[in-house]
Amino acid sequence: MKYFLTVILFLYSGMCLSQDSGYKDKGYEADAMNYVMSEVKRTSSTFDDCLNYTKPFSKWDLQSLNSPKIWLFGNLQNSGTFPNLLFGALAKRFNVSLDDVSDMPDKFLRNAVNNFGIYEKDAINNAAGYFDLIELLKKSQSKIFLNQDNLQRVDNMFYENGIYWKYIIPEDSPFPVSDSISTNITESFSQGDFFILDKMKSLGIYAAYNDKEIIYLLKDGMLDNSFGYYFKDNDIDYRKKNHLFNIMSEELIMPRFYYYVTN
Repeated sequence: MKYFLTVILFLYSGMCLSQDSGYKDKGYEADAMNYVMSEVKRTSSTFDDCLNYTKPFSKWDLQSLNSPKIWLFGNLQNSGTFPNLLFGALAKRFNVSLDDVSDMPDKFLRNAVNNFGIYEKDAINNAAGYFDLIELLKKSQSKIFLNQDNLQRVDNMFYENGIYWKYIIPEDSPFPVSDSISTNITESFSQGDFFILDKMKSLGIYAAYNDKEIIYLLKDGMLDNSFGYYFKDNDIDYRKKNHLFNIMSEELIMPRFYYYVTN
């Protein structure tokens, strides 16, 4: 989040999304950002809807899943900068004040840290359920699971309002969102996928990231931040594992089972 205020000030000073920039001069980031903004308008989404769908791993999350550094409007940036840039544009669209916008991520993080006791109790009281979920994830070949009301996701396939769909991502784009989608999909979630999604829902987990050696169970998220639990099978250093979980705070609850907060 260290780039957040700079991003917001940049947006409020006036930004043109069609400016000449782009990943390898192809403008993939502009396409993705303009797509989300157009979908917000088309679906008459509220600001709360935008907060929900820009959470990590949701359908409007712009953070690159594979690249810690990305070319973003002509500059090499941390991939977490992109969700913050989109958030600034959304706040501007909904006339949310700069003070309110700047405080939201900090408030989210403070609450996540301060509420450790609540989530510690939840984990202990529902330990059997959490370890059942972990075992299901270990058996799965999929990495990403999302369960949000009328929106589910398994890896790059979404299920929304009874329809399966995917983004059509150019091969050289580092971004998980594009301005083109396909609903011409013959595949569907497996029975095992639905077992995992149902178990997540029963435990209040909105997303799971299955990295085999480290499994993350997300209770909530905002922009590139999240909090929840992670489980690791060995002494692997999660800090070297991937860029999606920049952990600022963690607490051991049970053997190999931790509460975490990222920023």
